[in-house]
Amino acid sequence: MNNVRPLALSRNDVINEAFEGDLLGRLKLAKQITGYLERLKDGAVVAIDAPWGEGKSWFGRHWAKYLQTDYDHKVIFINAFEQDYVEDPFLLIAAEITNIIEEGETKKAFKENIIEVGKTLAPNLPQIAINYIKRTVFECNKDLLEDVEDITKIMAEKLIEKKLKDFAKEKNSFQNFKTKLGQFCKKQDRPVVIFIDELDRCRPTFAVQIIERIKHLFDVPNLVFVLLLNRTQLENAIQGVYGPNTDAATYLRKFVNLFLRLPKLYSFDFYSENHPTTKYIANVLKCYKFETSVAEGMGNHGVTEFDYFKDNYANNFKKYLTFCAIKMDMSLRDIEHACALFVMANVINEQTGFIAYLISMKIKEVDLYARLLRNESQAHQDAAKRLDSWIDLEKLKEKEWPIIFFRVIQELHLYYANTTKPRNAEEYQYLSQYQNKIFDSVGYETLFQKVFDMIDLPIELER
Repeated sequence: MNNVRPLALSRNDVINEAFEGDLLGRLKLAKQITGYLERLKDGAVVAIDAPWGEGKSWFGRHWAKYLQTDYDHKVIFINAFEQDYVEDPFLLIAAEITNIIEEGETKKAFKENIIEVGKTLAPNLPQIAINYIKRTVFECNKDLLEDVEDITKIMAEKLIEKKLKDFAKEKNSFQNFKTKLGQFCKKQDRPVVIFIDELDRCRPTFAVQIIERIKHLFDVPNLVFVLLLNRTQLENAIQGVYGPNTDAATYLRKFVNLFLRLPKLYSFDFYSENHPTTKYIANVLKCYKFETSVAEGMGNHGVTEFDYFKDNYANNFKKYLTFCAIKMDMSLRDIEHACALFVMANVINEQTGFIAYLISMKIKEVDLYARLLRNESQAHQDAAKRLDSWIDLEKLKEKEWPIIFFRVIQELHLYYANTTKPRNAEEYQYLSQYQNKIFDSVGYETLFQKVFDMIDLPIELER
């Protein structure tokens, strides 16, 4: 059983060494933006923006470790999504800050002040009781609803009166908290850095509360917040709270001082084994117990004909998935998903490149894939049209791979699309010439269904 490959990979958030296994060159980015921190001593909120699945959490955790070990920053890392059951994010952030304060009178006073502020921010219990009574009475006896409304009005008036009396006290509690927090941060040689991850995945109200609390209650010198987020999703959350007509981008800019986008390498130099995408795919496959080798000549352009099939099937999958991942703008999480589907397909034949192509389409082109699965003629025409931008005609003339391969796939789509008219052999010259090399002598009339069955794992019920 030791040789059985896993179907899922475990995630380990424990980091022993910062940027260990850095396949995407993120350390260089960390060094660059670490230099910004000393210029943010007046306090700031920095946002690292990237789509889901692009490695924000990995970068954030490794940068946090880097700041701790190499620069001696006091650092806090909070996963907001795991904590969004908390009623108010103030208590969450403040509690984490107390954990980095050394024991003593300062820590004790800070905790006491947090409690005072927490009481102010806590939900109003009388109002909760009123709402509960209204719901209960309404369900039990509609005739009493008018009396309850009168009681509600009286209690609300008393509540407002009490809030006015407590305003000065509450304001003082807030100010005392910020003063104590400011005193602690001022004593630090370097800015205190608080990372907040998964902000875009929280409940919309909780996400909005976090950024508002950060600005209003934690805005002190020498304290920097780093938000790891998908900006588009967070803006959607803001509109979910304040209404669809809210200018969410402008609203967010009021709270965030600096937006940085996590860069993605869009180079199409897919021939290089040093391409970050290639290295990442190789690493994921290694975790699944697939070893991929470096093919001779892969460092140079002009790889021709059968050179692409010199290596094992996993290596071929890696090469073709690299090309598809770049062309389809796949995220790191998409790549992991693609590798998992390859493992489950249990491929032991020469169709690896075609499998990589269809797996990529299954992940990134869901609707088109579903139409291909139904063998719609128009779907094959659409897929063939999409491949036009993938095929460099000059490289096709030079018979370079994988350009020839995707030309073959394009002709295969056209073959399936043109089922109602006689097929001209000249239309499928590459398909005819290379089908045996690519498809392992499998007749291409049944090829799509065969590969669909590999990656969709159909289960036939006993009759």
